[in-house]
Amino acid sequence: MYGQKGHPEHRGWASRVRAHPGLDHELLASMVSPRGWIPDFIAPPPKATRPRLPDQLAQVRQAPPDKVIADILAA
Repeated sequence: MYGQKGHPEHRGWASRVRAHPGLDHELLASMVSPRGWIPDFIAPPPKATRPRLPDQLAQVRQAPPDKVIADILAA
């Protein structure tokens, strides 16, 4: 999804992300496995119907270390 390949519906987003100079592109790319799998802890289901970005980022930060490790190893 983050690379040139991937689903067409994600290409616009990926282009905008790649063009943003303030993002750690290497870190973002490292979170996507060669099979295109993204660890679940990075995108937990929102707790609200219209979630706010700060709340979603807080969910990611609250991921238990065991879950983070297990998700990364599963990639």
